[in-house]
Amino acid sequence: MITAGGVAVRFGRREVLSGIDLAVCPGTVTGIVGPNGSGKSTLLRAMLGAVPVSAGRVLLDGRDLRRVPRRSIAQRVAFVGQNVGGDPALRVADEVALAGIARGRGGASFDLDVAQALDAVGLGDRAQSALGTLSGGERQRVSIARAIAQNAEIVLLDEPTNHLDVRHRLELAAMLRDIAPTVVIVLHDLDLAAHVCDHVVVLNEGRVAAAGSADEVLVPAVLDEVYGVEVVTTQGEGGVRSLTFRLPADVVDEFMGKKEL
Repeated sequence: MITAGGVAVRFGRREVLSGIDLAVCPGTVTGIVGPNGSGKSTLLRAMLGAVPVSAGRVLLDGRDLRRVPRRSIAQRVAFVGQNVGGDPALRVADEVALAGIARGRGGASFDLDVAQALDAVGLGDRAQSALGTLSGGERQRVSIARAIAQNAEIVLLDEPTNHLDVRHRLELAAMLRDIAPTVVIVLHDLDLAAHVCDHVVVLNEGRVAAAGSADEVLVPAVLDEVYGVEVVTTQGEGGVRSLTFRLPADVVDEFMGKKEL
């Protein structure tokens, strides 16, 4: 379990996060949403111990993350970032196999784990390809496969759908609970957050604007103010809720006035 209590993060004189309280319960998918610059990625990295906190604490199973060895964190927590890197000349299977370093694993048995992880993200046939021959979306899926192969209890995903097309976004949503027992995911797609997350945290200007179930927080009363738009919720087949967004009338009028000038 990861918990954050009163967490603040500063970059120089700029406070990026302030007073963040968050509990990630085992066996759940927790979504973090909010406008650009609200601190979503910073919070995720603070939960990994990759960004130092200037106030408060992040705890991993009750232990202050600052006192937990990096290797111990890596054995428990996997991270998939927005920017997919890796040596372009490296084989896809070898990139995924790097996950074994965290757990001290390798050999034939781990090769099977690597193959299964690549199959899970639909890249089993690209195992011997060089990373540099893959598209951005395929490389993102390689990063997800590496997290699966790491076999961590908790996986932190920073906007993993950014480089994915519609089909692969839906596939990721369908397999999210198979990636790890506990998942924390930063998303821009609020409809996707509503469909896949047990708990949603809405950030705005570095603070928690709302937290709770999707039905509790992904509502016009919260989203209108946080995003500066008008939100309309509709109920579809099977009770599936979707969100529609539009600019407030005064903003549209102001924009059209400037356009006419």
